Amino acid sequence: MDNAPYHSRVLDKAPTSSSTKAVIKEWLEKHNVAYDPDCRKVELLDLVKQKKPRIPKYAVDQMAREAGHRVLRLPPYHCQYNPIEMCWAWLKDYVKKRNTTFRLSDVKSLFQEAVQNLTPEMWKSYVEHTRRVVTEAWEQEGLSEKSVEQFVISIGGGDSDEESDDDLYCSDKSDKDDDSIMEYDDDLGVAPL
Repeated sequence: MDNAPYHSRVLDKAPTSSSTKAVIKEWLEKHNVAYDPDCRKVELLDLVKQKKPRIPKYAVDQMAREAGHRVLRLPPYHCQYNPIEMCWAWLKDYVKKRNTTFRLSDVKSLFQEAVQNLTPEMWKSYVEHTRRVVTEAWEQEGLSEKSVEQFVISIGGGDSDEESDDDLYCSDKSDKDDDSIMEYDDDLGVAPL
């Protein structure tokens, strides 16, 4: 599964610096974390940081697990690992080649026609192609399915394992230490904040 926002709704999402004090306090109470009612917001957020799980739990993962499945999340910007992308490409090409009027109603009809013409055999071939692409990539990296478990990549200058996404994406750069701002890395394609 790709990392689209609608696939990544976090269960029990921890409050962030944009949350109100009331929301932060409510979350702390729900998680049985004692706090001084006179604490400042930053102190409450420190308590949240200590309590929140290091690895988020996603709603779609729980639904899949309840149905006996396991979700393997795709790395960002690797659409070649998702067979639905080939399906979408075929559907869009079908409409593009037949669209002569450019009227929305005609495009909608062409799209519905394209969906009707998408066969189970086509989908199977997209899935098989994707499996080959994934297997080749894993072999190039010396990986196997058994070796791929959930892992966290921390980008930033901090030494702490507790560093969160909030630490990396502050809205106000003055909230961050100078050495925690990411440098551009040609290999990773990471730009400075």
